[in-house]
Amino acid sequence: MKNSIHFFHANGFPAETYKELLSLIDGDIQDPLSVIGKQIPEVKEGYHEFTDEIIEHASMTHGEGIAIGHSFGGTLSLLAEAREPGLFKNIILLDPPIFSHAKRIILSFLRKLGLEYLVTPAKKSMKRRESFNSREEALDYFSSKTLFKEVPKTTIEHYVQSGLEERNGTFQLVIPRQRETEIFLTLPTRFPQEIRTIQGDLIYVDKVRLLDDDDLKWWGRAMPEISRTPFQGSHMFPLEKPKELAQKINGILDRNL
Repeated sequence: MKNSIHFFHANGFPAETYKELLSLIDGDIQDPLSVIGKQIPEVKEGYHEFTDEIIEHASMTHGEGIAIGHSFGGTLSLLAEAREPGLFKNIILLDPPIFSHAKRIILSFLRKLGLEYLVTPAKKSMKRRESFNSREEALDYFSSKTLFKEVPKTTIEHYVQSGLEERNGTFQLVIPRQRETEIFLTLPTRFPQEIRTIQGDLIYVDKVRLLDDDDLKWWGRAMPEISRTPFQGSHMFPLEKPKELAQKINGILDRNL
């Protein structure tokens, strides 16, 4: 019997963007949330409303499903399991922005000063282009950006297809830059004690690193039941190297049968 899989996307990238990866995962992929929080009117610090949505979505397989979350989706997977222990049989976290205690103190301080955007991707997302005359124009635009440099064209096509919607004669981002920026500016700076007993797997990149050695040491102390595995790539690795990542994920899934 295959594992039931709940997949949760990164900030700014609808779930359909990950078609290549999901097609290679050896599990029963549950219908993913295309855009997490689309019906949530306001982003609040702590991601509580987003976490509620994850818990509700995963309740159909309570205790039997495995969560796989990239970045923002990984953070929410951890928060959901901490809020409701046993929600998932296992969680697989793909390079989530969950930093050491020391870094989060600095982040909190910058937030109070209104300067958090200086050290988060919000600095770029607040300037992101969000309107195009056609999907073809959008495809050419995103294909030329450094962010997508290592991403296969078919995956960029999936992003353009799922990440844009036609409104008033133009094609607009499904996840507006304001919402994407708000999510970056409300990264959780506190985590509940329940994370200590959560079992799972962290796959982090070791090329262009989001989590440094201090972060990983903190993970080891704070979440000793979560194993840590490096992956050669950038933060976009689920889109850049779906075959290689699927092999690692499938190895983890085999242990959970």
